[in-house]
Amino acid sequence: VRKEIVFCSKVTLPILGVVENMSGFVAPVGALNFSDVQGRNVTREALQMLSERFGGGLRVEGELLYAEAGAVKAMADEYGVPWLGSIAQDIEMSKATEQGRLIEQDGSVTVAGQVESIVCSLIARCEESHCRRDLGDRHDAKGST
Repeated sequence: VRKEIVFCSKVTLPILGVVENMSGFVAPVGALNFSDVQGRNVTREALQMLSERFGGGLRVEGELLYAEAGAVKAMADEYGVPWLGSIAQDIEMSKATEQGRLIEQDGSVTVAGQVESIVCSLIARCEESHCRRDLGDRHDAKGST
């Protein structure tokens, strides 16, 4: 990302902001496999126990990749680029987008909210900074419409 920010600065290409992708992991418990300390698959038993205790619809969330907390936001601040937010990797959202379905219907509420917040931030930035005009001028300069 740092290389892209430097490149955009060199060619005076406006940067709308930075989004941290795969900042976490969200999935329905049924999408997971469980094993005991000996490596035996205990998925069926674990899912049965979780279902009895919590009912259906249980989801898990956690770290997907290690990143120092706030590192991506700090990098955006260092380069003076707007921080737009983070989006977790969501198995159900990935399936929905691959099949052309809306994430609000199939993805997690958490991730749908993250995406909505980022989109709202982008819209607000464009309205505030005239980026539509800036990008339009750049687009027109290439002879396209």
